[in-house]
Parts: sequence; structure tokens; C-alpha cells
Amino acid sequence: MQKEPKQKRSEVPDEKLDELIGEYGNCRANEATAKYLVQQGGFSAKKGIIIARTNGAKAKQAIIDYHNKKIQEATKYIRDVYEKYKKEFEDASGVITISWNSDLWQAIKQTVEGE
Repeated sequence: MQKEPKQKRSEVPDEKLDELIGEYGNCRANEATAKYLVQQGGFSAKKGIIIARTNGAKAKQAIIDYHNKKIQEATKYIRDVYEKYKKEFEDASGVITISWNSDLWQAIKQTVEGE
């Protein structure tokens, strides 16, 4: 049986992100529609524009928050290694040990490959 190649983190589909981007796009479309109706005369959709902008801002912030969470998760291994050697750095005035280099490269590999 042939083993499938492992996908890198960047190649894995992210349905949650797609959903958030779709919601943001929806809000922008609603805002554009409301603006168009106002321009066509008579129709007072200013409240609709404000609501669409507010919802768009919330949707955009949700994308930013989601990305920040993913970044925190992705860099966990590197932060853990840093915390492990932080005291040693303070005591040794910046002298980097072989252990630090080895552990750091392993953490970077785990981060990139998503192990």
C-alpha cells in the first residue's frame, strides 16, 4: 500500500477561514447594494449602509482574530523552546548552547511541517 505524501500546513484547506471570508464578502456586497439603492434616488438605505459597515467591520475583525489564533498555535513549538532556554540566556548573557540550536531547529521543523 502506497503512503500518501504528507500535506504541509499551508496546503491544508481551511474551511473556517473560507467561511469567515465569505461572510466578510457578503457584508461588503450588502453595503454596495445599499449605496446603489441610495444613489438611484429616493430610497433611504443609510441605516442599511451603517449596519452593513458595522457587520463588515465585525467580519473583518473575526478574520484577524482567527489568523492571530492560528499564528499562536503555529508558533507554539518555537515559543516553548524559547521559554525552556530563556533563563539560561539571562544567566549566560546571550551564550547559545548546542542544545538550544538543536531544539530550536526541531521546533521550526514541527512548525513548518505541522507535526
